[in-house]
Amino acid sequence: MSSHVNRSTAALAISPRRRRLPWAAIRAGLVFVAIFGAWLWMLTIGNLQEHIWLPFVNIVAQSAGLIFRVFGARVAVSGLSLSVNGVSLTIAFGCDGLEAHGIFIAAIFAAALSWKRRLLGLLVGTIGIFLINQIRVCGIFLAARFGSQWFYYAHTVVGQTFVIVATMGLFLWWVTRDESPK
Repeated sequence: MSSHVNRSTAALAISPRRRRLPWAAIRAGLVFVAIFGAWLWMLTIGNLQEHIWLPFVNIVAQSAGLIFRVFGARVAVSGLSLSVNGVSLTIAFGCDGLEAHGIFIAAIFAAALSWKRRLLGLLVGTIGIFLINQIRVCGIFLAARFGSQWFYYAHTVVGQTFVIVATMGLFLWWVTRDESPK
């Protein structure tokens, strides 16, 4: 009977690692919220909009135009506006992929990674999310061109969901990669 009591007592004891686990998760959640909140706040500052957001969106528009040119489309790019085969759209705040970048950055810094993996992850994530958002921008143009009745749905539901889910997939892929030497 005594050994039974000892085993059940041992089973009820919580290891020190288990006691810290909720605090690590809470800390990661707080870091994520703080960094993402700061990111969103920074996107609203006028000076940063003028010197970071506008040039970035211009790159988004120019590269989307390049993609369409590769496929033989008639393209005109003017600042944030893009005209492809007679369909003109303006890439507005929120259609630039910067919110997804903020989610990725916050997730990378909230994750328990080495600084080297974080910095490399930021590089991989920046390139990946830019490409993901280019797929979205091009898809929205195709929806507007070939089925204007689907534009709102493609833009608001499918496009935004695609970018967020793909961003989180990219994050999960990055943090679960095995970096041990083979």
